[in-house]
Amino acid sequence: MRAEKGQSKIKLQYWNAGVYAVYINGNLIEPTEWDKEAGSKRELTGYSGCGENRFVGVKNFLEFIITAGCELEVRPVDAIVSNIRMEWTLDEFYGAGGVTSFVDRVSAALGIHASQMKVVAVYTGSVAVDYSIEPASDSTDSAKELRSLNTALDLLVSDGSAAFGAPVLSASADGEALLEDPNYNPAVAAPVTTPIVEDTAQP
Repeated sequence: MRAEKGQSKIKLQYWNAGVYAVYINGNLIEPTEWDKEAGSKRELTGYSGCGENRFVGVKNFLEFIITAGCELEVRPVDAIVSNIRMEWTLDEFYGAGGVTSFVDRVSAALGIHASQMKVVAVYTGSVAVDYSIEPASDSTDSAKELRSLNTALDLLVSDGSAAFGAPVLSASADGEALLEDPNYNPAVAAPVTTPIVEDTAQP
C-alpha cells in the first residue's frame, strides 16, 4: 500500500472454494481465530496490523488488512477442499469440542499434524463443516501426499469412522462426492409462494 498512513480492508471474492494464504515479507500470517457464533473466522478488527486476514467458506471470500508501506502477497495453497455433513446439532457439535476437537480427531485418524487441517465454515444442515487438508510443510512431493490423503479420507468416510464425532450423512473432497445422501440437496429450496386471498366483499 503506497500511502503515508492509514489502512484498508480488502475483500476478494473467489468463484471456487480454494485455499489461500497471506504473506508479509515472505512470512505466513495466520488467519483470525474461530468465531463460534458466526460459524467462520472472526471478523477483522485492524488491530493486528497488516496481514490480518480470514477466508470465509461457503461465501468464498478472502479479507485482509493492508497498511501504509506494507507489501502483502496472497498465494494459492495446494490442498484438498472438503465438506462433510453430520447427523447432529450445532449445540452437540460445539458441546463435543467444536472445531478444535473436530480437527484433532480427523487429523489423528489421518495420521497428520493438526496444523494441516483448516476449518473455514460450520453451518446447519444438519451440521456441515467446510475444511481443507494441506500437505506437510516439509513434504517433498505434495501432490503425491495429497492423493494419499484423499484416499485415506475416502476410507474414513466409507468406513463410518467415529473420527468425525457423529454419523456422516454426506461428504465430498475437491468437488467429488465421497458419500451421497439421496434425501439432501442444498441447491433445492422450497419456492416462496404468496397465498391468494379471495375478495368476498359484496358489490
